[in-house]
Amino acid sequence: MMENHIVSFIDEHIRDLQELKRMSANPYMVDAMRRILAELDGGAPRTHNGLTASTLDVIRSFDRPFTVPDIVKALKESGFEFAARKPGLAVAAPLKRLEKRGLVRMVKARVGNEPHLYEYIGSGAASAAVAIKVGESELWGKRATQ
Repeated sequence: MMENHIVSFIDEHIRDLQELKRMSANPYMVDAMRRILAELDGGAPRTHNGLTASTLDVIRSFDRPFTVPDIVKALKESGFEFAARKPGLAVAAPLKRLEKRGLVRMVKARVGNEPHLYEYIGSGAASAAVAIKVGESELWGKRATQ
């Protein structure tokens, strides 16, 4: 009896994966899936290497205000491999998008050699959607350690 339940469970997931494979063959559907996941994730769009998702994950883990160098350091420690030669510049774009979406705010502007200081503020439903994680990092980008 238990074996039938397991087989049914596996068959159901095989059908779901076959449907996902069929949909991913259509560039329009891939774009639509990315837009839907971005909306679920507070509007954070996906880059080909998962930088935005990884940046958001790191930002959400900070329990204090943070700087771009803090983000870069945490990403490197998590195993993220930067494609860019200057990781600080690479992180700036996703950070700006997250700021525009109301998930992050600048709490102190740059003074002299000191970088901007930011904090994660989340935003109601968008923040909750980010916490749910719909498996998007498996679809749109993986960290080097995975």
